Amino acid sequence: MNQFENKILAFLGDHGGFLPLNFESEPSAIRKTLDMDRQSFVKATKALLANDNVEFSENGIQLKVKETVSGAKFRKVKRKRR
Repeated sequence: MNQFENKILAFLGDHGGFLPLNFESEPSAIRKTLDMDRQSFVKATKALLANDNVEFSENGIQLKVKETVSGAKFRKVKRKRR
């Protein structure tokens, strides 16, 4: 996982699992929200979609909630240690 994927997952973890951006978002909105360029955002988001970590919702990107064998729900988030 690269730094941009980690940044998106950290944002999702800190904001209730929702990111109000998508592939049609203005580059200035992406830079303001995540401090990354549009190309890095699209590439990282495609990787997260391919890994089944996120899904598109009507207004942005939603962190996927996974279920364990026992039925308990959890969110798959990796955060960088400071």
